[in-house]
Amino acid sequence: MTRPRKTKIVHGAPLPSNRSIYKPAGIPLNVLMINDITFEEFEAMRLVDDENKSQFDAATMMGVSQPSISRLLTTGRHKIIEAFVLGKAIRIGGGDFKLAFRGFGCIGCNYKWEIAENDAVAPEKCPKCNSTEIYALNKEV
Repeated sequence: MTRPRKTKIVHGAPLPSNRSIYKPAGIPLNVLMINDITFEEFEAMRLVDDENKSQFDAATMMGVSQPSISRLLTTGRHKIIEAFVLGKAIRIGGGDFKLAFRGFGCIGCNYKWEIAENDAVAPEKCPKCNSTEIYALNKEV
């Protein structure tokens, strides 16, 4: 019997649905094959490649082992390179994780709120005034 998968902690704000798919320019999405990258793979690459954290530090932040981070980096990077080389789209979403932070604010009306714990997609507009000028808060509401 296999071990149950450990829930990983994602610290970055989730992506709004209109920024979760990247594709080659000029080709309609409906004719492209799609490589799916999980939020855990995306978070591991964000921490190590964008924020220059060590794999050990990234593993500690995500609540997993360093070998788990290494596997997430390997699979995520492979999916990205394969999409570039073969002209596929990249979709970021899904996985087994929980958000460390879920707070958002609105520039338009200064309203602050949290998304549900199991909601992995950032809001596209303010629930109070429908403004699209929203941002992730630096600390919980």
